[in-house]
Amino acid sequence: MGESPNPPSNQPADLFSSAAFPTKPVRYTQSIWIHLLLILATFLTTALSGVIWLNLWRPNESFNLWLIFMGFPYAVAVMVILGCHEFGHYFAALYHRISVSLPYFIPFPPIPFEMSFGTMGAVIRIKSPIRNRIQLMDIGAYGPIAGFGVALLILIIAAATIPPIDYLHTIHPNYRFLSEIPGPESARGSGDVLVFGENIIFYLVLKYMLPYQIPMSEMYHYPLLLAAYLGLFITALNLLPFGQLDGGHIVYSLLGPVWHKVISWITVSFCLIAGTIGLVSKFQDIANPALFWPGWLVWGLVMLFVIRPGHPPLTEAVPLDTKRKVIAYLSAVIFILCFTPVPFDLR
Repeated sequence: MGESPNPPSNQPADLFSSAAFPTKPVRYTQSIWIHLLLILATFLTTALSGVIWLNLWRPNESFNLWLIFMGFPYAVAVMVILGCHEFGHYFAALYHRISVSLPYFIPFPPIPFEMSFGTMGAVIRIKSPIRNRIQLMDIGAYGPIAGFGVALLILIIAAATIPPIDYLHTIHPNYRFLSEIPGPESARGSGDVLVFGENIIFYLVLKYMLPYQIPMSEMYHYPLLLAAYLGLFITALNLLPFGQLDGGHIVYSLLGPVWHKVISWITVSFCLIAGTIGLVSKFQDIANPALFWPGWLVWGLVMLFVIRPGHPPLTEAVPLDTKRKVIAYLSAVIFILCFTPVPFDLR
């Protein structure tokens, strides 16, 4: 497809996974090799992260190359989730004859002694203007809907193929002598137990499909569960109703520019306030730390200064049809199912 005479900026809509809605002129060049190299690099960094999550290697240790294969299940699952999210945006743009790039995957090598998922997600570049609400709704919503569907499928597959409890006993031999697997509360206050927050969809699938209950502090030992959790977390982040995040596109399309501005500022204010309370709660007993995550402060600052609350105007006054309104409401339901107030916590 040709570029618009006034092609927009290449600013991505978010740091994880998005349909970018740019605004400034820029010259585009596209090489399939760039995309392929980024896919390969991201696959390797996610595979390495998968090895680390399995406690098979640490960055300060010598590395056996064969270990990388142990991280492949996690890497494949993460790449498929991210790819489906981005291609949801991509094919929606093509359907509306809007010029768009292939996805750019973003590798993120594991940092010693830090939590790393091996990637910062992926972005696409919208290279010609999105003109009306129907186009904006489709491009904004089909990415997270596709990503959610695949993440949910991987979660169900992970739950259906979970190894016997002996697998966890090989990691924690002392658990053999206990009547149940200890939850994160048993180590509260130590500061070295990583606990993943439980969203609604994760809770329902794990509660009713698993042969035994896995505490969220042990979930990262299961590569497909971890990949599915990451996919749901990224979906929730992208569906936050702010600026040019996917959720921001949906709100702008459904409610228009005035409500988009109001809701964007409410969202970023919530993130900054909740993050500040969560950070202070780590040092002062002012609130329940299970309800406030310090990471929201960081994400709020990213939204405010990197993504920014504004949104380019649309040029065609085309009302939404019933189908697109249903898509918007479905996206809201997906956000509720995927969201958790504290995605990660050290206890």
